[in-house]
Amino acid sequence: MNNTTQIKALVTAIYIMAALLVLSTLVGTIGGYAIGRQEAQGRAIAAPFTDISGHPYAWAIEAIRLAGLTAGCSTDPSMYCPDRPLTRGEAAVFLARMLER
Repeated sequence: MNNTTQIKALVTAIYIMAALLVLSTLVGTIGGYAIGRQEAQGRAIAAPFTDISGHPYAWAIEAIRLAGLTAGCSTDPSMYCPDRPLTRGEAAVFLARMLER
C-alpha cells in the first residue's frame, strides 16, 4: 500500500468515525424521527440518499439524515458521498448542528 492509498484510507476512516460519533451522541434523539418526517428541529430533512445502499455504514448515514444533521453532498440526485473525505468545514457544520440540540 503506497502513501497516497494509506492517506485516502485514513481520511475515509475518519469520515466514517465522524458519522458514528454524531450518531452515538444522538441515540436518545433519533428514535423520535420516523421515515418520511419532513422536519428536524426546523430544518428540512434531505431526501433519501441514492448512493449508500450496501455501504457498511448506511444505517448510520440514514440516522444522521433523519436527525437533520446532514444534507449530503448533492441534492440532484440526493447523494451522501460516503467515501469522500470530510472537510474541516463540514465537520464544523456537524458539530454546530449537534450543539443546537
